[in-house]
Amino acid sequence: MKINLKKIRKKKLKAVEKIEKQFKPDIYRAAALSAGTEFRSVEVNLQQAEQFPVLVELGGALTPTLEVLENIQPTRIARDLEAHGLHTALVVTTDDLLLGGHPGWINLVKYHTQLPVIARDFFFHPIQVYQARATGADAVIVDFRWVDDATGLELVNTAFEMGMEPVVQVEPSHVPSGLDTEIIAAVIFSVSSEMPVEEVDATVQRFKREWGERIPVIAEVHPENPALAALARSGAVNGLLITPHLLASENYIQRFAEILDVVGTK
Repeated sequence: MKINLKKIRKKKLKAVEKIEKQFKPDIYRAAALSAGTEFRSVEVNLQQAEQFPVLVELGGALTPTLEVLENIQPTRIARDLEAHGLHTALVVTTDDLLLGGHPGWINLVKYHTQLPVIARDFFFHPIQVYQARATGADAVIVDFRWVDDATGLELVNTAFEMGMEPVVQVEPSHVPSGLDTEIIAAVIFSVSSEMPVEEVDATVQRFKREWGERIPVIAEVHPENPALAALARSGAVNGLLITPHLLASENYIQRFAEILDVVGTK
């Protein structure tokens, strides 16, 4: 099964319409600002990490096939990963339509760990960003693969105004224009096992030329990508985001420990 973006967008915006019928956007925004939990900075953790930064995504469905993982226990997973060396951040899937997540997972992770939480969802409208803030997210991923540049920029600015750190995800071939890089915590792009490190480096250099050296660049990788060590040691990227395929491993904690050993220190 593949992601039908048109259907997902329609469902998400229909949910937004229901909220708009009940609350004025300003009232909903104010309520979201007064909710949530203590803020934890993804950007600071990226900068201060003693080991090469590794993030993990917690989700219940594996893209692109959307194979569903059974019996996902977000609290146990988050605590286990933190206890075994996850210190940068956890990406938490909040979409319950296709990605197998839930908004309630954010509070569970924030309550039981010290990790910053980045919300991943199909974000199309600022009200969805308000919702992420209300559930305690420290950051949101604005995915420019799903939205046009104008919508993406609006979502980025909304996240920043709500006191969260915007993280953007892009295709390697697309560099959205107009981003205020001073407010971006990181940029993510997917790196397949077939993508040579030299191509990764060229992509990162293109981002740096467009946005400057300040913005951290994170490579999203499958846990079995053979280039993990090469990516970490090349200096091409500033961190790795391990996909939820890690959680499909029979012993994901052992596999995570092996990944940390492979990528080594900065």
